Amino acid sequence: MKNFTQPETSVDDSARMLKLYQLLANSLADNEIFLFDEDYKIIMTEGSPRYLRLQAEENFVGKNLNELIETGKFSFLKDPVTQLFQTNSRYDLEHEIEGSFYTTALYAAEHEPAEEKKWIGVLLIKDITALTRKQRELELLNKRIDRSNQELENFAYVASHDLHAPLRKIQSFGKLLSDRYSEALTGNGQLYLERILESTKRMERLLDDLLSFSRSTRSDGGMVPTDLGQVLQEVLSDNNLLDQPEITINTPTALPVIRAVPSQMQQLFQNLLDNACKFKRLDVPTVIDIRYRQATTAELPEFELWVEGNYCVLEFADNGIGFDQENAERIFNIFQRLHGVSEFQGSGIGLAICKKVVDNHRGAIKATGVPGAGAIFTIVLPFE
Repeated sequence: MKNFTQPETSVDDSARMLKLYQLLANSLADNEIFLFDEDYKIIMTEGSPRYLRLQAEENFVGKNLNELIETGKFSFLKDPVTQLFQTNSRYDLEHEIEGSFYTTALYAAEHEPAEEKKWIGVLLIKDITALTRKQRELELLNKRIDRSNQELENFAYVASHDLHAPLRKIQSFGKLLSDRYSEALTGNGQLYLERILESTKRMERLLDDLLSFSRSTRSDGGMVPTDLGQVLQEVLSDNNLLDQPEITINTPTALPVIRAVPSQMQQLFQNLLDNACKFKRLDVPTVIDIRYRQATTAELPEFELWVEGNYCVLEFADNGIGFDQENAERIFNIFQRLHGVSEFQGSGIGLAICKKVVDNHRGAIKATGVPGAGAIFTIVLPFE
């Protein structure tokens, strides 16, 4: 091994030291590596690039590490190096030097020669300038995206909120016209008025859904332990879904408590159930199966999950009209509809809200459909 000597050590001691050094050199190829004894004498040194040794080709073995870092841009290491064997602590430092960024790891490792236990100091230096700059660029990009998303959310909220005022006037005057002057309308006049009033109702639903979507994009705050079983029962009760004979809903015996925004979990369950009830087959009673299981990240390779850990996996399966699997991603886009308004009412925002809610909670959602045989929506949410 380059720069390896055996000052006052046994053959076994040297072999152990060489093995340790080889492990370091092989696994930390982009670091400059120093091993030194309790007198701060350098035992071995290797690595490229050369930060402390610069371009010097001399043998540094036997030299004092403190003298090597006494001056120069790495002099900030003087104090932790001096204190290392007094505390046997590990120091991980990041330092900016003349526009470049370096990480240094400094720690003491036990070493057992033939007669007594000794300590060996290890110093690793790595240039992380390129990585740091990429991280800063990514942070800046994320801030710009957050700003842009916030502006879009504010626009959606203000636009939908402000449009309600003129819409209410159209509805009010349209109703007055229908109540007081409907008999005076001749020809197609009554038909046109009915279409106007129906369009205002559809516009009101659209604005309400747009407001819901703008609210669902806000994930800040409100994360508390949330009993999903309680949330589901509230949604079922509020919509009287359990009292409708043409709809059968099979629920799990228990659902977990996860850290979430309760109101957004209500939105999620509400929209998934609405979707299952809306896209039903006319000749078949609606059956909705809600299933739950727990899984780890490794057990969910088909999902792009943000963090490692345990996940709550929910499935909402129905026996409705289903859809072509090629549209499985498209249906989560805002204002996307697979059917005309005359076939099924809706604004095309419900499933977009579901996806936004799941994204807010760092989870994932997937749809699986078979035309004429129903659909399954799988939701994956982290417990924490």
